Amino acid sequence: MLRQVISQYTLDKQRAPQTLDDLVQAGYLKSIPVDPFTGRADWVPETEPENQDPPLPGTGPGNVDVHSDRTSKEKMARVTAVGESRPVF
Repeated sequence: MLRQVISQYTLDKQRAPQTLDDLVQAGYLKSIPVDPFTGRADWVPETEPENQDPPLPGTGPGNVDVHSDRTSKEKMARVTAVGESRPVF
């Protein structure tokens, strides 16, 4: 769903959103949805490189995709499991 909203925003505005909150402020979403893997609205945005060659039509610098923060939390859990003192999420 978020990917579709980001794409629609990008098409409508001829630029990618700078933050996920831009989607809320512009009325594309009521709020940032909860990530089903983490149980929080803690998505990790993927930003279009400023010097993309060739540039993607209608994008420019901004958030072009999102993914779950689950992988970061899984890495933290593995690090903690081997003895470093870091929180497990």
